[in-house]
Amino acid sequence: DEALAEDLAVAYDTDTGAPGDGPETITQDELNEIFANLLQEILQEQINNPDPQLFIDQVNSLIRSDYQRYHIAGGGVSTTFGPVGMRAEGAFSLGTPVLNTDFELRRINIFTWTGSFDYTLPLIDMLLLAQFYQRVLLVNDPENLLLENSITGKVLSTIVTNLRGNYLRDRLTVDIRSLFIIDTRDLYLSPRLSFDFTDEITLTMGLNFLEARNPPSNDPEDFDTSKSIFQTLTSLDQIFLYMRYTF
Repeated sequence: DEALAEDLAVAYDTDTGAPGDGPETITQDELNEIFANLLQEILQEQINNPDPQLFIDQVNSLIRSDYQRYHIAGGGVSTTFGPVGMRAEGAFSLGTPVLNTDFELRRINIFTWTGSFDYTLPLIDMLLLAQFYQRVLLVNDPENLLLENSITGKVLSTIVTNLRGNYLRDRLTVDIRSLFIIDTRDLYLSPRLSFDFTDEITLTMGLNFLEARNPPSNDPEDFDTSKSIFQTLTSLDQIFLYMRYTF
């Protein structure tokens, strides 16, 4: 809507998100109404043509305009035990802007941590990397009013693995990647082979397999209660082949 866009441009600089040079008569209530109208238009468009990722992108653009910054504090440690390398990291995100299911913005604290290790398997000469990642919403939300909470839950736990090896004088690469969402039981698996014919030409072939164990609702008005991290995708079996030329 052009009128809403003009009002929004007056209230905020579209490049920096800072207050604009518009009339001083615009009030915070009027600005809130502008955002509410924009959110309502986005929601109505989603009901007519469901596209969860587009919805999230549009809402994030509004959040960035309304909240200038938030703070993150964290740290990490790493060590080795013989041939095994181990790492751990954690961070608090303070005052992170999120959206609830009534399309109102609020700030919450989020804690994330990850632990990982790498080990070279001697018999097959392949490097195994494994990582556990967990995100915890530090908020009391028993009715799942937070949009992110309703999609992935208050706690989101993920396991990522990568098995990789180089053969034939490093011309052939075997790469197996996987991602498993423990809480939503979503699985992604992608084995692939890459062969370097020359320093410039590489041929890669592989498989993408995706399975959403707890598929989302087919009701367009219920898109925001999807229990799959993959949004509308429920399954995918894809064979791919591509050639890369670098110069």
